[in-house]
Amino acid sequence: MSPQEKQVAQALEAYLLDFNRHDITALTTFFSCPLMVVMPQGGPTCLTSEEQIGGAFSAIMEGLLSNGFTHSHWQDMSIKLLTDTCALASTVVVRFKGEGVELERLGATYTLCNQGHGWQITTLVAHSPDSVLKF
Repeated sequence: MSPQEKQVAQALEAYLLDFNRHDITALTTFFSCPLMVVMPQGGPTCLTSEEQIGGAFSAIMEGLLSNGFTHSHWQDMSIKLLTDTCALASTVVVRFKGEGVELERLGATYTLCNQGHGWQITTLVAHSPDSVLKF
């Protein structure tokens, strides 16, 4: 793994930690503005402010918590550096509820860019776990 790919992996691990803390304010720092989010239901959405990003992820978190969500784990993370400042990452997200019971599995693919202030997610695509990219 290259030094840049290690930095991408570290940024994503920090993101996952804050996601698992259910800390929406901290989560918004991992995203660039604008942020493109593509969900299986509803299609693409461009979020153009920190407030929109926070609102979208608050709604996602509320839905998860109402189903008993406690934390997520990533399986089979794959990272590919496209340029010195742009990377793709793709993984299976396993979400759990209390007592380690699996809530759901989904695929997530991210585009990340480093514009001089660390790696940030510019695009998030949620999809089937069968569609996770392997590099």
